[in-house]
Amino acid sequence: MCGIVGMSSSTHPVAFDMYVGLWALQHRGKESAGMALSQEGEISRIGGMGEVPRAFRGLPLQDYTQRVAIGQVRYSTAGVSGSCNLQPVQGEFRGHDFFLVHNGNIVNVLELKEQLGGKGEDGENQVSDTVVISRLLSASPAEDFPTALADTARLLHGSFNLIALYRDTLYALVDSHGFHPLQIGRRGDDIFVSSESCVFDQLGGELVRDLRPGEIVVSEQGDWTTGQWCSVTDLKFDVFEWIYFLRPDTVVHDTEAGMARRHMGRMLANEHPADADIVVPIPDSANEAALGYYEQLMRSGSSAEFEPWALFRPHTVSRTFIEPVQAIRKQYIKLKFNPRRQLFKGRRVVLIDDSIVRGNTLEGIVGEVRAAGAKEVHVRITSPMYLFPDFYGIDTYREARGLIARNCGGCVQKIADTLRLDSLGYLSLHSTIHSVLKASGPASDFSKTSFYTGPFTGEYPAGQGDFALIV
Repeated sequence: MCGIVGMSSSTHPVAFDMYVGLWALQHRGKESAGMALSQEGEISRIGGMGEVPRAFRGLPLQDYTQRVAIGQVRYSTAGVSGSCNLQPVQGEFRGHDFFLVHNGNIVNVLELKEQLGGKGEDGENQVSDTVVISRLLSASPAEDFPTALADTARLLHGSFNLIALYRDTLYALVDSHGFHPLQIGRRGDDIFVSSESCVFDQLGGELVRDLRPGEIVVSEQGDWTTGQWCSVTDLKFDVFEWIYFLRPDTVVHDTEAGMARRHMGRMLANEHPADADIVVPIPDSANEAALGYYEQLMRSGSSAEFEPWALFRPHTVSRTFIEPVQAIRKQYIKLKFNPRRQLFKGRRVVLIDDSIVRGNTLEGIVGEVRAAGAKEVHVRITSPMYLFPDFYGIDTYREARGLIARNCGGCVQKIADTLRLDSLGYLSLHSTIHSVLKASGPASDFSKTSFYTGPFTGEYPAGQGDFALIV
């Protein structure tokens, strides 16, 4: 999962705005950050490895005067995590440079590399799928760039949100299922395209609307035009965006992520109440859900207390799930969560978390909570059991053998025993989806069939492609 941004201004440079926009999306990727800026032939590509402040450290952003830019914060789902895959990716079309950023995962990359004449000049499987897309664009026989972009999209299988910069013009494109969010916003005459609406809020702009499945948008000089690159579309928004990835203040398809999670917590309390002394969220993605869980317990007469800061999280440490190396993830768990002993000692605890994927983070937290003196540790999860690898958004296809629910044969009690829990409960898929629908406003496009649920059901609407043997 990555965060991508595009912006165009007719009045002022956008380097600082791009920096702010990428920082607002830091929760979507922390391996690298980069931007490409353009204005009347003056092109700059800057960035580096690590989080936004590190990637742009020492760069004189005030010296970049360009008014059109695209950028990305990367969480690698294909290709190695290294400077060779820093985005935006650069290519050439009809004698002019273009730049490309991508959020998603292409599942037919091997086939596409063969069409390009092999695995690519960088060798082996080092390059990202974004590099492959850029090569397809460069090789397109189309006469103009938007046609080349649409033709290239028709070759891709999987999930892909693309933003391209070519000759001072922005192009944004969404796959035919709309797996992940891509939205357009504005601030006066400034046009923004972003993975999440929180970027518009940070920049003092406003959300205009979500891009539709199969849509392509062209923006220049303070306005945009729109069309469809494919005629057949079927909205299958990734439900895991609601469970984990989206910032709680982001609004997608007229649905606020935080409120959806609040409803998940309430429904979880109905399905799996716990006889406990304290309700504790595992921060930060479970904060809203834990509040909803507590609220619903109170309605049923529980005397439990809500302790939202019982697990202290220093915010100098960011998301461990998107750390690319397993050993680093394990080391970060101790740094990321510190139980406050006076709140846990001798008490029955119910921990609320958004999901259990590998189980490493939760296992470490449970151990720390028990060491802090908890009498009982119960866990409630605001999503269904994560049984299958994901091919369209996160890299669990790389570690299919590491999925704890899969290894435990889908047995809740076996998972609970493995993690040393007194009890464990998962939210049903029906209630997960219903929670999102309950939070949706009148302008939402969502229905109960509008969601991609592959990690929970093993159903992949865009196919499995190169990964067919993993499931």
